[in-house]
Amino acid sequence: MDLGDAAFHQGLQLEAAGHYGRAAVAARRLPAPDPRLAASLTSEAAVERMEGRYARAAALYQESANILLNVRGDAYPGSAAAFYNLAQVQSLEGRSNEAGAAYRRVIELSLKAPQSSDETLAAWLATAGQFFHAQGDYSEALVCYRRALTLGEKVPGADEAALGALRDDIHSVLKAQGQDEAKP
Repeated sequence: MDLGDAAFHQGLQLEAAGHYGRAAVAARRLPAPDPRLAASLTSEAAVERMEGRYARAAALYQESANILLNVRGDAYPGSAAAFYNLAQVQSLEGRSNEAGAAYRRVIELSLKAPQSSDETLAAWLATAGQFFHAQGDYSEALVCYRRALTLGEKVPGADEAALGALRDDIHSVLKAQGQDEAKP
């Protein structure tokens, strides 16, 4: 995988995909689903996504997510990350129902697992909120936005513009729900 990472960071996506694919083949030979296979699949999916091959990327992200859940469980932060990546690609594909389910899984898993940072989780939740907002699912959007704002306010040196945007998003959802005067 190190060769794939090096090629990826040099902008050599085709070469990176080859290295990641070979790493996945080697990891599949291991006796049981292994987190190294999930890592290889995730890296290969990132290349597929960059190249616009969303269906292939989604399949790889889904397999990676399943492996991480089976091997590491719900409490592993990488499980939420895998579903976040899956939701992003499904959204790009226009598969709204599946993307919504994956975003809901991100929310569920994020409640069970300590994330690498509040900042990362806040960003994921803000993106999920934007997705649900665009879909007209205001109650789900509001939950995501409020949680993202709460987490974002905990981050030392938080980006005030991003926090302001979240407040605006909350206000927009409340307005759409007929609660224009409500406080975020």
